[in-house]
Amino acid sequence: MLLKWKDGTVVEVDLLHFYGCSFTAGEELLDYTDGQFTPEEQELKEKHLSWAAKLSNLLELPFDNHASAGNSMDNMRSQFYHDAMTGVIKPGQAVVIGTTGYFRETRFHPVTDNWEYGGYFQETKVLHPDDYGRAFGRVTSSWSSYKGDDDFAQKYLKEKPPYIFLYEYMNICRDMLYIAQRFDIPIFFVQILEPISVDYFLDEYLLVHFGFVAPPHAKTKPRAKKNYEYMDSLRHMENEIHKYIIGEDADVSDEMLQSRGSRYGKVYAVMNDFCLKGLEDRLPGGHPKQHIHDNWAKFIAEQLKVEK
Repeated sequence: MLLKWKDGTVVEVDLLHFYGCSFTAGEELLDYTDGQFTPEEQELKEKHLSWAAKLSNLLELPFDNHASAGNSMDNMRSQFYHDAMTGVIKPGQAVVIGTTGYFRETRFHPVTDNWEYGGYFQETKVLHPDDYGRAFGRVTSSWSSYKGDDDFAQKYLKEKPPYIFLYEYMNICRDMLYIAQRFDIPIFFVQILEPISVDYFLDEYLLVHFGFVAPPHAKTKPRAKKNYEYMDSLRHMENEIHKYIIGEDADVSDEMLQSRGSRYGKVYAVMNDFCLKGLEDRLPGGHPKQHIHDNWAKFIAEQLKVEK
């Protein structure tokens, strides 16, 4: 199948590999089936109901969905590199990265010498010793850490301010481009939970989550003798990454975009911006309902299909 790719080119693709978080995994789509399925069966069935599956069906392509709940961009990079290195991704196959949040990090399961979980896991998880050192995603936000406590999150955010999350996020996306180039794998970015945008982060994300506006010199050049070279680097990374983003340049007059609006007063081609009508669009846990997955898949398919 020929798909539109970067800079107006097309690429032949035989199979799509998806990496992402719960939105790409189809989380919650079968949560209310009264225990009809085992957890493993439900996870597999939800992936086959997700936008990733619907998109693949519309493109008439087989797919492999590697997404998981709580997944971080950092862990996606690790998964992608491993699958490229070990030959899981074969010649002719492509990768689709479904973006997640800026404040989601990769952590590792801690255990004591007696194989007993301590701290955060002591009351919440009992896992097999084989999970020692296994990576997992965790959210640290401005008001609390995921299933953690507010006091820790506030202290953590002082030690690791928001700009570090932005810096790491953009570098991770850049690394994925390098991995794709190193192993000659076509890569697509699809904006799912957050857009890949320096301006979005500085102009809106900081205001909404932290209550302040970044000063002008943080966005361009500092009021100091030396330039912030990392900001120039981030802008360059952003420009390179945006060549591979699907749907970002869609006409904002599109009916679905107009009907959904945006969280922050602007229109972004982001899946999370397509489900703003409360319970009409979202499941109780905040994940998109089936019609959002279906509509988003149609939207992305329109951007990828080559006109015959």
